[in-house]
Amino acid sequence: MVNLPLPIVKEFLSIYGLEVIYDSTRVKKLSQDFNWYSPILKEELSNKIADFVIRPLNIDALMTAVAIIAKRRIPLTVRGSGTGNYGQCVPLMGGIVLDVSTLAGVSKMHNNMITSYAGTRLVDIDTYALQYGSEIRMFPSTFRSASVGGFFCGGSGGIGSLIYGRLADPGNIKEITICSVEENPKLTTLQAENTLGIHHAYGTNGIVVDVTLPVERVKNWVEQLYTFDTIYQAMDFCDYVSTSFTDNVRLLTLLEAPIASFFKSLEIRMSPNDHAVILMTDKESSVPIKNVAIKAGGKTIITQPFSEIRIRGKTLIECTWNHTTLHAIKADKQYTYLQTGYGSVLDYRNKLMLLKKNLGDKMVIHLEYVKNNGKLFVGGLPLIRYLGGTNLNEIIDIHNDAGVTITNPHVYTINLIGGLIPKNLYEYKDRFDPLGLMNGNKLPLITNPKTEVIA
Repeated sequence: MVNLPLPIVKEFLSIYGLEVIYDSTRVKKLSQDFNWYSPILKEELSNKIADFVIRPLNIDALMTAVAIIAKRRIPLTVRGSGTGNYGQCVPLMGGIVLDVSTLAGVSKMHNNMITSYAGTRLVDIDTYALQYGSEIRMFPSTFRSASVGGFFCGGSGGIGSLIYGRLADPGNIKEITICSVEENPKLTTLQAENTLGIHHAYGTNGIVVDVTLPVERVKNWVEQLYTFDTIYQAMDFCDYVSTSFTDNVRLLTLLEAPIASFFKSLEIRMSPNDHAVILMTDKESSVPIKNVAIKAGGKTIITQPFSEIRIRGKTLIECTWNHTTLHAIKADKQYTYLQTGYGSVLDYRNKLMLLKKNLGDKMVIHLEYVKNNGKLFVGGLPLIRYLGGTNLNEIIDIHNDAGVTITNPHVYTINLIGGLIPKNLYEYKDRFDPLGLMNGNKLPLITNPKTEVIA
C-alpha cells in the first residue's frame, strides 16, 4: 500500500463534485470484485486495498482529480460496479480506486445509437431505450448491476451474443470517449474497431468516460426452461435450435445435472438428475421451439415473458453465464470454474465427451451457444471441483490436450488469461497512460512505469 500523506488527501477533498471515501470498511469493499470465484485469486488478492476511493460526479471533477493523480504519480485503478471476476478493479499497488459509478446517465440517443456515461448500469440504459421502443443488443447476466464501462472493459458477450456475436464483433461498439492519465488530461473519441485496444483491457490503458452502443427495435422476448433426462437429448435440442432459429434466439444455455438444482430462487425446484436448457426466444418462435423440445424428450418447466421481469422478478438470465457459477458456489464451496471454447456446433461434442471420460464428475458441463466472427460457436463455463492449484493446472492441461481453448479465470494478468491481445493495447497504454499509473502489474511488459513521485 502506498499510504498517501494527508496533504494529498486534502487536495482531493477540495475538488468540487468529487466524493472521497476513506472509511476503511468501505475502501476495502470497493477494492475488491468477484475474484473470489477463484480460490487462487481470492488468496492472492484479498489483502490488496486502496489508500482511498474517489467518485466523480461529473467530467470536470474527474479530470481535475486525474491531473493530481498524474502530478503526484499515484497508482490508479478504475472501478465500475465490481461485478468482474479477474480482479479487474483490485488495486494491486495500493493508491487510488476511481469508482465511476457516480459518472452515470444516458447523454443522448440518436440514429439507433445510445451514448451513456461509463458508470451507467446496463439495465438503466435498456430501460431508457425501451421508452423509444428500442433495446440494447447484448448484456451480461449481471445486467442489473453491471456498468456499461465495466462491460466494455472487462466483458466479452452475453445475452444477445447468439444473434450479434461478441462485444468485439463489428457493429457492437460504435464509439467510446477516453480520458488520458497525465498532468493535462485530454478527452479522445475512438470509433468502431479503433475501440478494441481499450476493450477487454481491464482499465489498464485509459479511463473510459462514455460508451456508445447500437440499439434495435424491441422484441417480445420469452424466457423458457426445459429439462431433459439425458445430456445427449439436451445437446440435440440445443444443436437444432442454434442452427434453425439463429436470428430468433437471444440466449441458449445448456446445464448438465445437477446444476439446475442449485437454483434456489426459482419458484419451481429442479431435481439433481435434471439436465436443463435455458433460452430466450422471440414470442413467434417460442411455440415451434417448445414443440422441438418435446420431440427431443424435453419437459417444459418455466415459460415467462421477459417484459414482465426484465427489471425486477426472477429472470432466468440470472441462472446463465457466470451467474451459474455463483449459484453453484453458494450450493457447494468446492466448486470453481473455467472459461472454455469448444469450437463449432459440428465438432464440440467429441471434445466434451473426451473431457468427461477423463474427468468424470470433476467437471460439470455448462455450455453457452454464441456467434464468433459471424459463425456459430460453443463456449463453456464448466464447473470444476477445486482440489488445489496443481490439480487445477492438470485439468487445464487435459482441456488443452483435447483441443479446447482456455481463458483462465485464475490469473489476473492480461497476458496469462488467454485470448488474443489487441494489436494496439500497448500503443494505447503509451498514448493514454504515458506515466504507467493505471492498474499496475495487471498489464505486464511495461518495462518503465514512471511512478516515482508521490509527495
